Amino acid sequence: MSKPSRSFLSRAVLRGLIVAAPVAVAACAGVPIEDAVPAGALDNGPTAPIDGVSPPALRNTGRYPNLNVPRQGAVNQLSPGEASAKKGEVRRSASGQAEVAQQPGIAPSELERLRKLGETHGEETLKKIEGE
Repeated sequence: MSKPSRSFLSRAVLRGLIVAAPVAVAACAGVPIEDAVPAGALDNGPTAPIDGVSPPALRNTGRYPNLNVPRQGAVNQLSPGEASAKKGEVRRSASGQAEVAQQPGIAPSELERLRKLGETHGEETLKKIEGE
């Protein structure tokens, strides 16, 4: 037996695509939009208003939306002075937390007791897990 030629295989693949393309198009054309889109996407939006946020002025015009309209921010941006004040507030908070972390919260003797308890508790737990 001889190997099939490359052109024969190419023609077979091309014929298969020609037969499969109309079937795929027909399968997609028969689905209504209600079945193809999740139900939440077809809703008119949230029913309960959110405090402090006005609902967007959206309406169904029957046309595609214009995505070239610039979006408006939900809140005003921070001014440079407000931004530096917030950064200073975060730095003060971080340094305050670092000072608290450096203070000894547990006495050294209590810390040693807790470490020993953790070691023995770990061994006992492993024995229970391993079924010994």
